Amino acid sequence: MTIHAMRTSVALTLMLLLVACSQLSTTPTAPATAAATTPTSTEPTAASSTPTDSPVSAGVLPAPLLFVNDQNDIDRLDVDGSTVTTVADEQGLIFDFAISPTGDVLAYLTFLTDGTNTLIRANTDGSGRTELARGIIRGVTVADDGSVQAGMLFDVTGANAAALASGAWSFPADGGDPRLLVAATEPMSSGGKTTPGSHYEPIAWAPDGSRLLLRATMNMGPDGPGGDIASTGVALYDVGSGQARDLLPLGMEPLCMVPVWSRDGDTILCANGANVDPTTPPLWRLDLTSGDQQPIIPVGASTDQILSPRELADGIYLLVAESSASLAQQFMLQRIAPDGTISALLPQPIEAGYDGGLWAPDGSGIIVGRPTASANRTIIWQPLGSDQTGTAGEPIELLSGSIGKLEWIGR
Repeated sequence: MTIHAMRTSVALTLMLLLVACSQLSTTPTAPATAAATTPTSTEPTAASSTPTDSPVSAGVLPAPLLFVNDQNDIDRLDVDGSTVTTVADEQGLIFDFAISPTGDVLAYLTFLTDGTNTLIRANTDGSGRTELARGIIRGVTVADDGSVQAGMLFDVTGANAAALASGAWSFPADGGDPRLLVAATEPMSSGGKTTPGSHYEPIAWAPDGSRLLLRATMNMGPDGPGGDIASTGVALYDVGSGQARDLLPLGMEPLCMVPVWSRDGDTILCANGANVDPTTPPLWRLDLTSGDQQPIIPVGASTDQILSPRELADGIYLLVAESSASLAQQFMLQRIAPDGTISALLPQPIEAGYDGGLWAPDGSGIIVGRPTASANRTIIWQPLGSDQTGTAGEPIELLSGSIGKLEWIGR
């Protein structure tokens, strides 16, 4: 797909603003193992994007990646860090996607010229493309069984042209009828005042696939405002009971700007992202059984920006910055051990965007986007030392351009 750079930039800017108001940041929103701190078929084609000139040895990455390239299609980057193949090429602009935990199913959202979106499922090699829905749609996940979930906001129809009510829906892998998981609530007007309802959009599946974490966003109707970033909430859908409940109602403090699953799936770790709020700890834990809220990095700490938390066996990995110290996008890579000890994973900060980074599934490194003077960025693989005690290999430049979301395949 050929798109002029200006059109791509404007559309991307619009979609990033919409996504920021309706779901968590583009920090990987897939079913993480943990966290803290109408139908057609296509074959893969050679990608138009090219890697940077930096030499990369075979097997430099722990797993292959999918990413949104600068034509707003989806490419695959192999573990050698240099072989790039296009797996999804659409007339519309792809702005969000998710991969199944098994690594074989891909689902993505496109932005069309009429302002609507399409939800599409395919195999991760690009074959088996099937359009599932069309309308105003936000958020996408893929479950272990290959079913696809997405948040239907307004004027959505399924593949059979049947209307789909606003809410979070699941589309079975066998092509059966979609199922409403959580219905949106409508705004209520009384005495000249309007109380907003809620939309629900999927964020990530629990590590065991038993529950789906959802973002709640303000629903003021199709012509009303979408609300700011502080007017969001978090909800939970339970597969066993078929019921959903609000964990944090809209705008409830402390805010959970970047919610991710803990390693055991018993808690949610909430980071503030780049949104510094005086009443919200930079990093805190929400117990799903008791509802207890435990600050990990408390309000008032010198560290006040936390991005991309991920909980592994040896602790919580995260990107840390002090927003008051500098306007530069400099972040320290840190780990909070189970006993609370904080250690640096690198001796110096790294440059990264406010969308954070993508930790390797085994904690062996992180993918970040280094900002440039233009709308482009350079995608870097930063390996960590084998003992992860502040040593590291040299950073490797993988890609350069207007690169969007990235996800590991078979994480």
